[in-house]
Amino acid sequence: MEQGREVVLTEWTYPTFQAGRAQAGQQHRKAQNGGRGLPEDVHGCSGGRPGRPWEAWCVSHSTNSVRSKRGAFPLPATSPSHIGAAPSARLLNHCSGEALALGPSTPAHTAIVLLDFLFSICHLSPLQANTIPNPESSSTPPMSLAMPEKLATQDEGVSALLAFVFSGAIGSPEGKGVSYALAEATATSFSWVTALEDMDGPPVPIDRYLITFNRRAREVLAPRPIELSNGELADALLAATGQHLASSARFTDGALSISYKITVQERSDIAYILQLRHHGRVASMDSLMRLISTTTSSQILPVPAVYPIHGEMERQEMSGMGRQITQFIPGVIASSVYPRLSHEERLVLVRKMARAFQACWQLELPKPYLIGEVNASQAEDDSVTLQIGPDRHHGLGGPFSSVREYLGAYIRSSLDALKKQQGIEEYKAQFFDRIEAFIDTRLDTAIPSIVEDIPVVATHADMGPHNVIVSEQMPTDIRAIIDWEFMSSAPYASQHRIIEMLFRKRAPNGFGAEYEGAAELRGAFWGAIPDWERWNKSEATRVFLEWFRFGLFMKPEWRPSDLTAEEKEDFWRENIRVVEDILAKY
Repeated sequence: MEQGREVVLTEWTYPTFQAGRAQAGQQHRKAQNGGRGLPEDVHGCSGGRPGRPWEAWCVSHSTNSVRSKRGAFPLPATSPSHIGAAPSARLLNHCSGEALALGPSTPAHTAIVLLDFLFSICHLSPLQANTIPNPESSSTPPMSLAMPEKLATQDEGVSALLAFVFSGAIGSPEGKGVSYALAEATATSFSWVTALEDMDGPPVPIDRYLITFNRRAREVLAPRPIELSNGELADALLAATGQHLASSARFTDGALSISYKITVQERSDIAYILQLRHHGRVASMDSLMRLISTTTSSQILPVPAVYPIHGEMERQEMSGMGRQITQFIPGVIASSVYPRLSHEERLVLVRKMARAFQACWQLELPKPYLIGEVNASQAEDDSVTLQIGPDRHHGLGGPFSSVREYLGAYIRSSLDALKKQQGIEEYKAQFFDRIEAFIDTRLDTAIPSIVEDIPVVATHADMGPHNVIVSEQMPTDIRAIIDWEFMSSAPYASQHRIIEMLFRKRAPNGFGAEYEGAAELRGAFWGAIPDWERWNKSEATRVFLEWFRFGLFMKPEWRPSDLTAEEKEDFWRENIRVVEDILAKY
């Protein structure tokens, strides 16, 4: 870009995933994707704030990269390698909607490259910018983005969405909660996939709606049901399998999908599940699942057979939702039966789960190892290529080249979540200022370098019992592991919370009591994979988990007001212990 011109941004989208769950009268419980992952009840995400993976940017003179507290990113090859004196420039942080300043060392032509670069790493629509001459300028003027009128923020949109749904707009909210996930964001609107769900009921098909919030008018538009007609199901089935639709029925939904069970005219012994997904990249998921099925034992890491729909990647890019067809696997979700298993049955199942985790961790990743989301693409010769991109599961940004950068981003994301969380004022009054000051002044230097020794591996980031199908007759027999939309390259110990689901009961505070014999269950899990047991006992893992748990427990869950004094004290006990330990030690 030439000097003396102004860049006008005409369109942008917000790429990071936002999801949450709120109960009537408890809107402060809404959660926006972040440092907790998906809860074991598969209803949505808990904890965290989306869309702030980049904070203060600057340009590195020596490495020709953009650096922030969230990591360093190389500039495109077309960017200038030198940094000269020029007026300051302001760019819009497209991942958070906040303005960022590029210092006086950033010339205008560098700034436009960075703007384009922000779009690419944020997974946004291609940059649409106009350059406007400034003939009156005799010297280089400051470069700026023309900001639109005051628009409603994403948080304001969420508040309006919840109020709208709790008013009864899509059904009676009595005894139910609202689940929502951001499906699309533009310069003028936010759209969420939204549903009313029984807070503690069994898994059932759920009516989901696309609800759009107009940012200019600050109003919620009429909800649109999300569904596929029989004709649409038949067309997708024929394109993927060459077979013809015999029947279809709504099926149990996951947190991020709408599901149909399909039978075909050609065969009575087979059925399929068609899922309409509004978050996972279906083409990448298909390639990943095919890679796993051809490189690992189905006895150890079974995945449903997948039937790609030709052209689905392009269709999902256009519509925002992708269709995935997999073979129907008879059975039950492990989380529904695990609490009722005997101790001996749990021992059998946790050993099998350990070997499934190990098989995933042994998948070959591209080098150098980066931390982020795994994206897969399949070539015409059926070979699969893996690439590591920014983390969407927790909205951290990246990809990160070091474990310390990853932990720093994770912990800052948890701080953002804590700052936004309502209904925990007593906890925040005691800890927020201390935590914020510690993170602002100490975090970048406090995390020990030994964490870099921990293995970075391929992970199914949500491989808890809620995503495991077991035999109804033999509940220790794993039939399939499902929902691969969150495949990550990450330190193996980042799956701590998911693995802990095998040893602890569910609880509203996110840290339930241990099952009887939990120590033996842990021993059985790690004993089944001795190489990883050694890692799990290592100093690198101990230190990593110390910091990871700081991020995990920093933001407590909302505490009901009707608890006894003893129950209130116990509800946040682990959160307080973990936070106090870090603040005292470092």
